[in-house]
Amino acid sequence: MSNYEFKSNFSEHICGLIKQKRAIGYKYEPQEAILRRFDMFCYTYYPNEHTLTKELVLHWGTRTCTESIRTQRRRITPIRSLGEYISCFAEEEAYIYPMRVLPRHSSYTPHIFSDEEIKNLFEAIDNVKYCANAPIRHLILPIYFRVLYCCGLRLSEVQKLTPEQVDLENGILTILDSKNGKDRLIPMHESLTEMCRIYAKKARIYETNQAYFFPNTCGGEYSSSSLYKFFRAKLWECRISHGGRGSGPRIHDFRHTFAVKCLKSWVISKKDLNACLPYLKTYLGHCSFNDTAYYLRLTADIYPELLKQIEESCGGIIPVIGGELNA
Repeated sequence: MSNYEFKSNFSEHICGLIKQKRAIGYKYEPQEAILRRFDMFCYTYYPNEHTLTKELVLHWGTRTCTESIRTQRRRITPIRSLGEYISCFAEEEAYIYPMRVLPRHSSYTPHIFSDEEIKNLFEAIDNVKYCANAPIRHLILPIYFRVLYCCGLRLSEVQKLTPEQVDLENGILTILDSKNGKDRLIPMHESLTEMCRIYAKKARIYETNQAYFFPNTCGGEYSSSSLYKFFRAKLWECRISHGGRGSGPRIHDFRHTFAVKCLKSWVISKKDLNACLPYLKTYLGHCSFNDTAYYLRLTADIYPELLKQIEESCGGIIPVIGGELNA
C-alpha cells in the first residue's frame, strides 16, 4: 500500500478492502488510486458522515462534463466493492451501487488479422530503417512485434522483459507479476528463439548489461506511445484501415489474433477443446475461463464454417459477445 494517509471516516474500511484484494492476488493499484480520491472526496464533502449512504455514493458517481463513460464506470466500481466489503465484513449499513445501472459503454470488437494482413504487416515492420539517434531500433522492432504476436503476450509483458527473463538456450520466456499478479513460463518456437539469439548478439544485450531485453535509447523500456505510433504507421503503409482512437486495430489485437488462430487450428485438427482450453488459459495468463472462452465466440463468428464443430465440442461455455474482455 502507498504512503497516502486516509483521512475520511471510511479510512479503516478502505484500507481493509485494499488489503483483502491484495491478499487474494490482485495488484489493485489503479483502484487504490481511485479510493484515495474517494477518501478525499468524503473528507471534503461529507466530513461527518459515517455511513456509506445512497446520496454520497450517487454524488461520487455523477458523471462530469469531461468524463467518458468508461472512466465513470472505472471510478464507480471500487466504491461498489467498498459497499460490499462494509456490508459483508463490517456488518454495517452501506449503499451498494447496483450492477444493473452501472454506466455501460459500447464494447470494442477485436480486429482479427487475416493471414495476408499479418504477412504484409511483418514485411513492413522488417523494413524499418537504421536511425542514428536510435541505433538498435531497426534490430528491436521486428523481434518485438514477433514476440508479441507469436507468443500472444500483452504489450506490458514484452515492455518489461529483462535479459534474465529470456532463456535463449531453452527458448523460454518468464513472465513475472503480470496482470492479476500472475507469473508464467512461455515456450517459444525454435525459429523465434533463434531470431532472439541473433538479435541479442547484434544488439549486445547481454554484453552491455541492459536492464531490459528491448531497451529504448536511454536504456529504459519502450513507451506504449512510441510503439503505437510505429504500429499506426505500418497499418497505413499496409493499407489496413484504422477507425481512429478507441476503434482499432490495436497492438493488443495481435494477442486476440494469436488466440483465435490457435483455436481455429485445434478445431480443424479435431482436438478436444474442453481438454485444450486449460492450456490456452494458462498460456495467456487468464484468471477466469470466461476470458478464454470468449475466444471461442470470436472464432465461431470469424470462421462460421467451424461453428458446428465448436458447438458440438463445448457449446455450453461459449459466451455472448459483449462487455469488456479482461484479457
